[in-house]
Amino acid sequence: MPDEPRMSKLTEAQQRQVITWLAEGLRSAEISEKIKAEFDVEITRQGVDYYRKAHAEEIAAAYADAFETAAAQGLCNRIARLGVLERNAKRMIDDTRAGGRGFTQVNKELRETLRDIRDELGDLKLRSEHSGPDGGPIQHEVGWFDAVQEWEAEDAEDADSEAEGGSDDAE
Repeated sequence: MPDEPRMSKLTEAQQRQVITWLAEGLRSAEISEKIKAEFDVEITRQGVDYYRKAHAEEIAAAYADAFETAAAQGLCNRIARLGVLERNAKRMIDDTRAGGRGFTQVNKELRETLRDIRDELGDLKLRSEHSGPDGGPIQHEVGWFDAVQEWEAEDAEDADSEAEGGSDDAE
């Protein structure tokens, strides 16, 4: 069964990688998939959760370091983050056109990057003008109102003719 991933204890390098991914904020299921893809070793979500608890201080320190690095690079600045996201999106589009990594994987990453861009810009609101020409009131025309009046008039005429016709039948 050489095609099946091995179930074994992680090497030191693999453990470091799991801790790095935890510090990056990846979910347990994502880490399980990545460790399988990169090292051909399976680890359950519970196994990842073990590392999350056992190395909590180290993960917190790595997260703090990553945050400080991001701040030093200007990634705490919204414009800088958007620039990085834009470069990543362009790179993924170029990878797809060049026939690089699999289309499905790039497409998924591109959608995630575009979602991140949307989230960064999420507080922007579309602005609509709510006034008429020269800032005056919006002119409204209600066409159905005339039709309703005509229907009511027709109903009244029908009722009158039925009343007259009904009296003719009774005589």
